[in-house]
Amino acid sequence: MKLITGGLALAVLAAGSGLAFAMRDDSPPPVQVRLATAQRGTVTSTVTAAGNTADGSRRDLAFGTPGTVTKVYVKVGAHVRKGQVLARTDSRAARESYTAAEADVSAAREALDNACSSTAGGALGPSSPPQTEHPTQPPTLAPTDEPEPQPTVTVTVTATETVTVTATPKPSATGRPTPTGKPTPKPSGTAKPAVRPSGKPSTRPSGKPSARPSGQQPTGCAKGALTPDQAQANLDRAESAREQAADQVRGAKIVAPASGTVLSLAAGAGDASGSGTFVSLGDLNELQVEAMVTESDVNRLKLGQHAQVTLATSPSDARRATVTRIAPTATVSDQLVRYSVTLSFDAPPKGLMLGQTAAVSITTGTAEDAVYVPAQAVHPRQDGSSEVTVRAAGRDTARAVRTGVRSDQYVQITDGLADGDQVVLRSGTSGEFPDGSWPD
Repeated sequence: MKLITGGLALAVLAAGSGLAFAMRDDSPPPVQVRLATAQRGTVTSTVTAAGNTADGSRRDLAFGTPGTVTKVYVKVGAHVRKGQVLARTDSRAARESYTAAEADVSAAREALDNACSSTAGGALGPSSPPQTEHPTQPPTLAPTDEPEPQPTVTVTVTATETVTVTATPKPSATGRPTPTGKPTPKPSGTAKPAVRPSGKPSTRPSGKPSARPSGQQPTGCAKGALTPDQAQANLDRAESAREQAADQVRGAKIVAPASGTVLSLAAGAGDASGSGTFVSLGDLNELQVEAMVTESDVNRLKLGQHAQVTLATSPSDARRATVTRIAPTATVSDQLVRYSVTLSFDAPPKGLMLGQTAAVSITTGTAEDAVYVPAQAVHPRQDGSSEVTVRAAGRDTARAVRTGVRSDQYVQITDGLADGDQVVLRSGTSGEFPDGSWPD
């Protein structure tokens, strides 16, 4: 009997356990609801990133003339002044080229001084002064039955030409005609003068002019002689070659363009200078911070935004800084797209060293005296707007709201919610699938 009774007890216990399992599967646990109260205060939106201190005034210097380094005057860490020579290469070949170029300039300048001068005077010679035109007064014509316009006649008189004017010239102030040639007598009657009002007198030269036609080579120039234009072109080429040779001489040494500290040296005496950077200079008093910002946050940044920079060597001392540069191109590393952002200290800390690790927090927005709720209380809608669930008198009601500045923990509510309203927070342990840990 005891065994049978025991068997029945086990059967009843098993049945009861099955019923308990079935009841637990069919009845979900109660949903945990958390409430929060809308408050009033300051909401700040920030973008955080990691970076390092860098020299914003860094200058990478190289030799202009590749060769063998003969002397290095500085060491890494040395402070140099503007105009100080930092290193040299062997410049003998460059100096020889400059000496030859200087001689070519002197020869070209002498050739220009001795160039054959071409003039339009021909046999008159280069030293003969140019002939000057002497305008004369137009002749006075006798009136006719039909008045005609009075022309303006200009007669050019040269040393070898005789001008014959058929009209009576207008007397000058002394009573004598202006032209040196003797004019023909005034025609009688109303006959029209031989000079027509065409603007040009009827002239006939008494002999062939001695002037040489324009464009002919002067008879005084030897065959193959340089013209002034050719000699000037040769001088210009020689001076250009001399300037290039001077650049080669200057490129054989590196001179500090500004005061600073030597950050790196590529080689030493006896090594080839190469064509790349040989020495780098920087100003350790003007160090900046270069931070790498993710692709999703960089569009929130603007020049002039304020930031807080915390160095790894002094984590409790946050320094104010300002965004001064945002790189236009991205840096891709392991499929992570980031952009370089440069920040300048408002007051650099003492003892700042190049390459120090820094944590950056850039302020992208601030709302003073704003109504805000926890970020978990704001839900997006399908139309892009936002809503919150408000609990009033024991009932939950969805309410559309407008949002403003959004930080990591809080969201500003610009419309739709009042200070003191209670809102329902989204819970990640509601038992629903998917729960709050899944993305929307």
